[in-house]
Amino acid sequence: MFTKVKLHYQVIIGAVLGVSCGLLMGKSAAFFNQIGEIYIRLLQAVVYPYIICTLIGSLGEISPKLSYRLFRKGVLIYLLLVIFVFIFLAALVKAIPTSIFVSLHKTEIINMLQEVITLTIPNNFIAAIVKNYIPAVILFCVIFGLALQHYEKKQTLISVLLTVRETSSKLLHWIIYIRNVSGHLRQNH
Repeated sequence: MFTKVKLHYQVIIGAVLGVSCGLLMGKSAAFFNQIGEIYIRLLQAVVYPYIICTLIGSLGEISPKLSYRLFRKGVLIYLLLVIFVFIFLAALVKAIPTSIFVSLHKTEIINMLQEVITLTIPNNFIAAIVKNYIPAVILFCVIFGLALQHYEKKQTLISVLLTVRETSSKLLHWIIYIRNVSGHLRQNH
């Protein structure tokens, strides 16, 4: 029955039930935290290989010419989204009292910019994965995939990447299946 409910409704129902359980059970609901932590860790363990192999493999598989055509078609939408974000941020700045911004010193602004650079431009890809810097991981994978387009003997690597992607997808389905089965078992008892 529960699997027929659309995913976004399952998420909303789960959030409401989780908050309700926490409010009603108090500290004794802390046990569920470990179960949720295990589930999230399993998902995270599968997501990184999937994202990395999908981005590098899929981008590396297409030709530079096709990549450029796709870029030309998508750059307008991307620029519009960036403009929208900056307009939104400008409106947000106007809504926030100026006393907050007066307290920022030049060194604090430089530190914030350095943190943005650290989060988006990796100097160590593995460290970016470990620290969960998703924008840096994605940027590296996109650049690596674009560079792979120019390599002629790439089919073996692309085959391995796409196999890892499909395997990660299978693992993800297993994790979701286990969640669904455990949900059905709890409903039946």
